[in-house]
Amino acid sequence: MGKGPAPRPPALKLLNGRREGYDSGGRKVNAGPGFKREPLGPPPPDLPDVAAAEWASVAPELDRLELSKAIDRTAFRTYCMAVQRLHDAQEAVDRDGLTVPGSTGSLVKHPAVAILEAAERSVRAWAQEFGLTPSAEGRISAQAADSEDDGNPFADGATS
Repeated sequence: MGKGPAPRPPALKLLNGRREGYDSGGRKVNAGPGFKREPLGPPPPDLPDVAAAEWASVAPELDRLELSKAIDRTAFRTYCMAVQRLHDAQEAVDRDGLTVPGSTGSLVKHPAVAILEAAERSVRAWAQEFGLTPSAEGRISAQAADSEDDGNPFADGATS
């Protein structure tokens, strides 16, 4: 049997909730150890260009959704570096092609193809951790969507 999807962080579960402290299925969400939510801040100065651009593009949205905390910086940096590796490997494949001459002169798979494939898996895994994939996005609703329930007497779980 498969393991199934990884559990989502409490903050992601709560974004879908209809009332505070509950997820979209009405289950109480264990808020966890109560990490202090903090902005990820600007990209670290030593990040390469593509990784820094990814940080600058994605981090503000994570901060807006209050999904980041100070100790996430290393994990988020790893995600951004995986994006950089993906970019660099794709450039090598674009430049040289999928195959290169091997030691015997016959064509072999370009070494960058393996790096590209590994980087794709890494980016996908890290993106999932931060709620950045299309499937993860489908499980997140913006906090503004909760305001659509203002006229719904059942939105807070009250029944008559």
